[in-house]
Amino acid sequence: MGATTIRPYSSFLDFVMQKATPADILAYEMPKAEQRRIIELLDKQDEDRLTPEEAEELQEIKMIDRMLLALKARALDALK
Repeated sequence: MGATTIRPYSSFLDFVMQKATPADILAYEMPKAEQRRIIELLDKQDEDRLTPEEAEELQEIKMIDRMLLALKARALDALK
C-alpha cells in the first residue's frame, strides 16, 4: 500500500479561503518594503553574498510565495 501524499499547506489555504473573499486574496500585494527586501536578498544570492541568516530568510519568503500562489489559484477557481 502506497503512502498518502499530503499537501503541506492545504488546510491552512482552506482556512484562509473561508475567512477572506477571493477578490481580497487576488488583490493582496506584499508591502513595498518587503518587496524591496526580497529584491535585495535575491541580488545578494546572485552575487553569492547571502549570510546564513539571510539565506534562511529567503527560504521563508519562498515558502510564503508558494503558499500565496496556491491561495491565489484557489481564489481564481472560486470565481469561476
